[in-house]
Amino acid sequence: MPAQNGNTFLPEEDMLNTILNELKRTVREYTTATTESSCPDVRSMFTTLTSETLKMQGEMYQLIEQNKQYPSAVPHAMKSDVQKQLQEIQKKQSKNP
Repeated sequence: MPAQNGNTFLPEEDMLNTILNELKRTVREYTTATTESSCPDVRSMFTTLTSETLKMQGEMYQLIEQNKQYPSAVPHAMKSDVQKQLQEIQKKQSKNP
């Protein structure tokens, strides 16, 4: 979507994913601040901020998912493929004690 002054904006999908990633980063930062707080009031404040940010992140994810703008998940592995890989790893481990 071009701006009136000739600049262009990020496509909506990129903008939404950027916001989602920033919310995830913010949750990590708040969680670290919470665990490192020795003052109960400060700890409580960061706990509340973490909870509110997690709620926003969940809502943003739902919006992106509803608009089919979230990268599709990795397909589930077949049980037989997983068992085959496990057997190969076990064979290698038994050869190398």
